[in-house]
Amino acid sequence: MIMVVNNISLKYLRSGVRLEATVVDKKGIQKDLYFVVSGLNKKFIQADASPFIPALLPSAMSQGENLKIEGSVSRNILVRQKKFQNKIAQWENSLKKVKVQAKAIDKSMEKGKRVGLFFSGGVDSFYTFLKNRRLGKNRVTDFILIWGFDIALDDGEFFGLVKKRIQTVARQVGINLIVVETNSKELSDNYVDWQWQVGGSLGAIALILKNYFRVVHIASATSKEDTAPFGSHPQLDPLWSTENMKIVHEANGCSRLERVCKYIANSEVALGNLRVCWKQVKGKYNCGLCEKCLRTMMELELAGVLSKTKTFNVPLDLERISKSVLPSSSVVFSKEVLKELLRKDEKPELQLAIEKQLLISWRPPVSYRAKEFVHNLDHKFNNDRLFWYLSAKGLL
Repeated sequence: MIMVVNNISLKYLRSGVRLEATVVDKKGIQKDLYFVVSGLNKKFIQADASPFIPALLPSAMSQGENLKIEGSVSRNILVRQKKFQNKIAQWENSLKKVKVQAKAIDKSMEKGKRVGLFFSGGVDSFYTFLKNRRLGKNRVTDFILIWGFDIALDDGEFFGLVKKRIQTVARQVGINLIVVETNSKELSDNYVDWQWQVGGSLGAIALILKNYFRVVHIASATSKEDTAPFGSHPQLDPLWSTENMKIVHEANGCSRLERVCKYIANSEVALGNLRVCWKQVKGKYNCGLCEKCLRTMMELELAGVLSKTKTFNVPLDLERISKSVLPSSSVVFSKEVLKELLRKDEKPELQLAIEKQLLISWRPPVSYRAKEFVHNLDHKFNNDRLFWYLSAKGLL
């Protein structure tokens, strides 16, 4: 059983350069996988097949299909994909090790000079950028904004809003903005859970830009101490580096609360453009009501800068906090805020709201468990389509 990648080609568009290929799975189903890059000189993009290995390997592993690339690839990528498979297969039993074949080895040795950072406007990417500026070494020269990951390809209106904000940030800090549109998630969702694919898709984009960058930074959502198995990970992402381009997964000992209080809170540009919402309610940059918005607003309130943050247009709703059930992965963030509030002995109303939130999260009501059951079914069998539909309608 083989997944074949062929017809690898470049197309020069008015909006940028399109690298594309045809993917044929074991059932004979053909799908086009594409990446459209804008914001840099077209000469830096070539019809290299290397990006299609990380872009498709988790999908091939989930289906038990060997991956055949009908094009030239980096020798480093061909060798290191074995290490990637060994590690990720240890973490996820549904991913089986497969063989990867390529038609030829890419011998080009062009070396880029720039330093890139995948940038969404969230806490982690802002923190990574601000820390990079503070350290002064290997200073970031370019942001990479992706359309097709957390923002669906059919939501051009919201992506336009986000792009405008990130363009503003880039201008204010003197950074070039590269925009990449891709259906990598849309295609891989047919085969594998996105949590195992996301790092490979980031690696694919970095490889497309390998002649332009010498270093590409990936912002981590966790610290080194609590880095759980995930598709984007400090042990996986660097494996997609080439002979001349290095990928750095920026995990360290800094907690999310420290990132907000020590970096975000002291940056006017971050407070003016911060984006954390996962709901993507029409017309709203941040809804101010979802778990992630509330979490971030609590952290900003603790830091004393919520009133200065320009991207939350509703007040912090303490009653909503007290009645909201946290997913298990988010309990640690509320505990962290509560611990600091207790240490400082301040904001007793917020303390009480968080205490109630943690209590109800420990023993969720039946209604919440039923909702989670439906959500898990939607995620597993429907690629979250119900979630995104209800979210867009403002019903979640």
